[in-house]
Amino acid sequence: MKNQNEIDFVLEKQKQRYRFILEVWKTVKGSTNEGAHLYSIGHTLGFTFEEVQDLHYYFNAEGFFLRNTAGLEVTLSHTAIVEIENSILNPTKSTEHFPSTVIQNFHAPVGSVQTGNHNISNVNQNIGQNLPEIFEQLAILKKEFQFLPRGEREEAIEVIDAISVEVQSEKPSKGKVKSFLSTTKDFAVKTGTELAASTLAKLLESQIGL
Repeated sequence: MKNQNEIDFVLEKQKQRYRFILEVWKTVKGSTNEGAHLYSIGHTLGFTFEEVQDLHYYFNAEGFFLRNTAGLEVTLSHTAIVEIENSILNPTKSTEHFPSTVIQNFHAPVGSVQTGNHNISNVNQNIGQNLPEIFEQLAILKKEFQFLPRGEREEAIEVIDAISVEVQSEKPSKGKVKSFLSTTKDFAVKTGTELAASTLAKLLESQIGL
């Protein structure tokens, strides 16, 4: 029979790794061209110097990082981005490096909250409920926007990445999201993806109350 303490230890390590690599992904906006300073991210998350080093060694060995400087500025590999985005789109499915139980800690909807002895709130919150569907529509739009002319393509993809980052923040800016959506709809008209843009708008409205 497996030692429960050892299981708990492994799960905590995986939660720490997932939290860290998810923050790296947010920092680079899901791009292989943007760099992230691991020490800065670790400091923001409250990790020690040694913990950041261990996380760097682990993900570097797993092929998650491309550029790798002495100051621990890295870029994410395509493989890393695919796995992270799959974990966001399908939080109930395990990935190669993270079990679904770990992923759902960060993406599953929040249910009732208990405070104090026998004091239960029956409020069913919707936080995170639409994230998988939102990211599915973002992925569809991002794929189709690849066919835009170069200048427009870069702007369109930046907008999609910006929505992705904003919707995952603790307090998404409704003004920013509305502005990003407006631009997204313009590009959707040019690529024939108005349905995906409309679906995205409805999901975001439900998610953050636009």
